[in-house]
Amino acid sequence: MSKNKPGAGVDIGTAFMVSARQNDESNLKVSSVRDCFLTLLLEQAPMLEMSDISFVKGQNSLYVVGNDAVNLSGVLGGELRRPLSKGFISSKEEEGKAVVSLILEQILGKPVIENEPVAFSIPGPVYDINKPFSNEQTELTFHSRFFKELLEGLGYKARPINEAMAITYSETLNPYSNILPLTALSISFGAGMTNVALTYKSLLVRSFSIPFGGDVS
Repeated sequence: MSKNKPGAGVDIGTAFMVSARQNDESNLKVSSVRDCFLTLLLEQAPMLEMSDISFVKGQNSLYVVGNDAVNLSGVLGGELRRPLSKGFISSKEEEGKAVVSLILEQILGKPVIENEPVAFSIPGPVYDINKPFSNEQTELTFHSRFFKELLEGLGYKARPINEAMAITYSETLNPYSNILPLTALSISFGAGMTNVALTYKSLLVRSFSIPFGGDVS
């Protein structure tokens, strides 16, 4: 049996959601799902049930998420939608909470123990040239609280972690790393956002994000 305590990590991205945790043999298990969904008619529910496809039933529509949504979109020609926009949970997607909850359930599953700890990535403060490094980060505060409440609703004890800072921390697991004690500049290039974190001797000096990424501008 592994001596490691149960725990998981989730990277919440505009294009993908990825989870990682160690099993009893200390092997790392990674799961990823496309962070998107497809809207279908309520009368299509029997078809989805026969196909063993997971979906969320809303008041007026059905929502298929993740990889199944991508595959069905190619077959049915529907428009894929994203619950996140430029790195943040989209306020325009009213169905976002139910959709994201199903995606997290797919990649995380149920907690191994009660209140199993899970760290989830959040962007740094958005850099605005007109008011750089402003403390007015309503969108970031809402985003962080949204996912913390969602994960704890699934039975986990959730803790946010700066996305770029997580890259720096990951180097402590690299046996060939020579950056200890954690002095580094980390940059995370995502689909909807770019995150930057500067660390000096394990202290976070500065972090920020730019709302431009690989396929969203």
